[in-house]
Amino acid sequence: FSTLDGSLKYNVKVQVKLVNGILGECRVPSTTPPTFAVDDSVIMLTPNQVYETLHKVSSSWSIFSSRIAANKEKYVVLGGGKTAMDTVLYLQRNGIGASDISWVIPNDVWMLRRTSAGSPWSWGEALLEKNLDANAAALHLEDKGIFTRLDPNVTPTKFRFPVVGDEEMKLMRNIHNVIRRGRVTCIREGARVSFDRGEDVHFASDSIFVHCTSPGPFNGNAKNTDIFPNDKTINLSMLYAPPVPISLSCIAILEGRRGKGSLDLELGRKLCKCIDDKNDFTDNDVLEKLITGYNITAKDDVTVHPADQVAPLKTLACFIAILDEDPMTAYKWLSGNRLSFFSIPGFKGHVYEIIVTMIEKKETLQLSENEVKMLSLLVEKLKPLEGK
Repeated sequence: FSTLDGSLKYNVKVQVKLVNGILGECRVPSTTPPTFAVDDSVIMLTPNQVYETLHKVSSSWSIFSSRIAANKEKYVVLGGGKTAMDTVLYLQRNGIGASDISWVIPNDVWMLRRTSAGSPWSWGEALLEKNLDANAAALHLEDKGIFTRLDPNVTPTKFRFPVVGDEEMKLMRNIHNVIRRGRVTCIREGARVSFDRGEDVHFASDSIFVHCTSPGPFNGNAKNTDIFPNDKTINLSMLYAPPVPISLSCIAILEGRRGKGSLDLELGRKLCKCIDDKNDFTDNDVLEKLITGYNITAKDDVTVHPADQVAPLKTLACFIAILDEDPMTAYKWLSGNRLSFFSIPGFKGHVYEIIVTMIEKKETLQLSENEVKMLSLLVEKLKPLEGK
């Protein structure tokens, strides 16, 4: 491998395993230009540059100062994700009035309320409860006060785990000029914006556009969900819903205990035989089959198997089941891990109950007889976790 400028090159020998940590690379506006054309006359800032211009620091202010000083600081925030939300909040908290902010939202998203009793597993549990009907599951979580949305009159079409506080929601709802015409396709001279579904919009000619359209962690790399693809590689990726670090922590302890020979490989091989015709499974085969990444970046036009929508719940069960012969070892480790929701006093993951429910809903999940057999083995192993 080499440095970015190619001036230095290195050769290394992989002694145990190569850990590939770039799959989850976060693509942010400051390093990822917009995918649409922008006329040279248009002022386009990243969120970092918004800070620099508002506080008149660094190179951004010197570059844009004359052009920004001449206008009335009308901002147009592009994007509907967490970066855009944070930008809308930051502008208002730093003296920009809500009437001077326009917000272009390609797709409304469901959000987790920070003050609710929800968790990253709430979405999967709701999907199971509502027979994989995503809209019904989201509305159910909204009724329980776990989900919220920007506009009560607009039904979101996506959920990618943003977390917002109630005060933050109030500030975001202050923005009344919200444009919902799909994704921006180009910004022409005179601040004329074209969209992929809907007519052009003419903003004030001296508007400041803020680029919040980068994919962030949803970069498409997670299409490859193999965490342990071979005995020489580990691909770091999410196993479960955010927060991300707990997934990586789980991968690390699995690999550590594999090296020490303390995984419950006997059970692991039994689980694998339920879904694979092979007669023999190495320790890495067990991890490859049972510990898979969470692909939350599938496009709307991609057909997803019903069981895949709740796959992280099964992955968590497999993790607990094979980490040690005693399932309480994994449970106690999770409870003592500050990165895990299990460390929150009173939190219950309902892992045992979830797998039982998956068996009960085998037709909805379109599970084969062998897959049901596998889940039954998990239920037997995870019985000590009932009620936890």
